[in-house]
Amino acid sequence: MVSGQMNGNAARTLPQEAPRPQRRAVRQPAARTRPVPQHALKRTGAILLVLAFFALFATVVTRFAAIEEINAQLDTLKTDLKSAQLETEQLRRQASMGLNLGEVEYRAGTELNMEMPGKDDEVFVTLPEATKAPAAEPEDKTEFKGVFDLLLGLLD
Repeated sequence: MVSGQMNGNAARTLPQEAPRPQRRAVRQPAARTRPVPQHALKRTGAILLVLAFFALFATVVTRFAAIEEINAQLDTLKTDLKSAQLETEQLRRQASMGLNLGEVEYRAGTELNMEMPGKDDEVFVTLPEATKAPAAEPEDKTEFKGVFDLLLGLLD
């Protein structure tokens, strides 16, 4: 069947369809935003100001608490220092009482049963080195002299 030969072509003709309309991306107009009313800006500013003052207040309170804690530690350290100073003073008094010669003599006589030596108990010893005349010793140049002595030596 050669019903639809065209240009010597034996193939049958296809029905021609109308081209499909292509959809174009249509931009939607941007939704219009209303301008922010002035009272809303004032409200937001007030809220931010309150939050800033709250943060400042919280910072001050925490710093004050830290200072008070350090002051409490300082007070306990002062108390400890005072008690240590009192103990040191008491130990100094005890040491000075121990160095009192009258107290030492009393304890030696009563607690240790010691007696003072009499004239019969004294013995003198003569040493041969002590009987010799001391030789003139050369001055020791390495001996440290005070600053005042050095200045006097320069003036001579």
